[in-house]
Amino acid sequence: MDEDAFGAQLRADLPFLTLDPARPGATTILCLADGPGATWRISFERPLRAARARREVRFACLDEAALRVLPPGAAGAGLRTLMEVLAPDAVVMSRFAGPLVGPVLREAARAACPVVVHLDDDLFQVPDELGPAKAARHGAPARRGSLHAACRGADLIYASTRALHLRLGRAGYPAPAVYGAVYCAAHEPFADYAPRRPPAIGYMGTSGHEADLAAWVPAVLALMRARADLRFETFGTVAMPPALAEAFPGRVSRRPPVADYDAFLDAMRGLGWAVGLAPLRPTPFNAVKADTKLVEYAAAGIPAVVAEGPAYAEAVAAGAALAAGSAEACAAAAAGLLDAPGRAAAQVGRAHAFLRGHRRADDLAGQVMRVLTESIRARRAGHRIALPARVAAGGEAAPAAPPPAA
Repeated sequence: MDEDAFGAQLRADLPFLTLDPARPGATTILCLADGPGATWRISFERPLRAARARREVRFACLDEAALRVLPPGAAGAGLRTLMEVLAPDAVVMSRFAGPLVGPVLREAARAACPVVVHLDDDLFQVPDELGPAKAARHGAPARRGSLHAACRGADLIYASTRALHLRLGRAGYPAPAVYGAVYCAAHEPFADYAPRRPPAIGYMGTSGHEADLAAWVPAVLALMRARADLRFETFGTVAMPPALAEAFPGRVSRRPPVADYDAFLDAMRGLGWAVGLAPLRPTPFNAVKADTKLVEYAAAGIPAVVAEGPAYAEAVAAGAALAAGSAEACAAAAAGLLDAPGRAAAQVGRAHAFLRGHRRADDLAGQVMRVLTESIRARRAGHRIALPARVAAGGEAAPAAPPPAA
């Protein structure tokens, strides 16, 4: 079967596959993801778009659900065919685990292809509060074992944050572990601060953050009791907190999730929220989170009140967000933004400056290419990957993180 026919068959059988046209000398990346969610799009698909448009990079992505269509007992053969036709220069496993980790590692080794394991959460310690289905899935011994095997067999472990990098470093995997200077980048143009009337505050997130949102429900209740026209909205799979639905049945609403990440960002720009909330309780799982929600709020022109802690510390220091360590502090910060539109607009302006200075799309693109090209170069040379602990775009010096604590 020639490449065009094989590609057509893959598209028919594997609905989440994207397959770029080939170009002589282009770098080919095969990304294997845990699902069709936002992580692999934020971390690889979007950063590589410009290089793909120039046909310097060829990119294909498959998720675990798509790979389940491979015939039982023949998954290894199917992966070998995929590797032979695509001839990837590197394989990325983004949150990828499950029974195909072993075959992927074997086929990559056979093809002398480096494997980069990418993690944006501590998937070895998924707490029950993220929901019984998520906790059961990630906590299953077989899945945890597969994820350990992926990390043990990888050429490089690429973490989303310094805190996650340090935690993974303490696990003692043979591969070097690094983290990026940027996790989630923002693409211009950014939306201006344009709150709708009557005003609304809101929370955007998944069902796994319902416990985080619950911690700030008293703040929302206090704000809505003090302002008869104030509305509260959620956006995503997160449920409306029962206390808010019972207290203000006519003033709360829930916007359903938008699966496509580009369409999600467009929807964010149309929310017109006067304040966006980003609570994170101080738990071990949340301690390694990135500032994705702040980046998305800021690009949409929404001033944010965020949780105190490491995830948002850089943005708070830049004046791009207000930090709150309690429901009372959240209520006070949000009230200040609601009562002073000029202050809110100025905060959005600082948030946009923060994005332009520290969350640039071009910087993330350069960072991702540096991770991939160094992995490829080292494998071909038979050397250990030589990257600083903190990887930034290009070859500029990047301070290495201190060694993990004993």
